[in-house]
Parts: sequence; C-alpha cells; structure tokens
Amino acid sequence: RCCSQLLYEDDVYSAKRYLHLASALRPDITEDSAWQTLWRLSRQGAEKRRQGLAEFEAAHPQKRLVSYDPPEGALRLQTRV
Repeated sequence: RCCSQLLYEDDVYSAKRYLHLASALRPDITEDSAWQTLWRLSRQGAEKRRQGLAEFEAAHPQKRLVSYDPPEGALRLQTRV
C-alpha cells in the first residue's frame, strides 16, 4: 500500500526502498506476483507506471479500512531530493 502510493506520487526512490525492506524482512516475497508487479512498475516511466498502477490496484485493492494516527514523534521517511 505504501509502495503503490509512493509510486503514484512519483517518489520511485522511496517506493524501491519499501520493496527492498519487504524483501529483507521476508525474502520469499520477491516470488509474489504483487511484489514483482510493483518492482516492474517502479522501473517504468511515469505514464506507463500510472496506467499500470491503476490496473494493479483494480486487481489488488490496497485501501486500509481502519487507519491510525502515527505515534507521537514519528517521522515520515525522507525522500531523496
């Protein structure tokens, strides 16, 4: 969910960081079709990426039904400038 949102925002650098983190925490995730699709989309141009993300989210809804405020003092991941 976070990765696809970052890709929508054209923050490919941070999206790839999430993908790498996921594979570090669960190495077998790289065999998952959703992970592979997001990785492929992260390597495409903005127009193709947005089209692919729309198709991806239609097939794999990522919306959270319940959301929580971040804990006090939490920082948003820094993006590359």
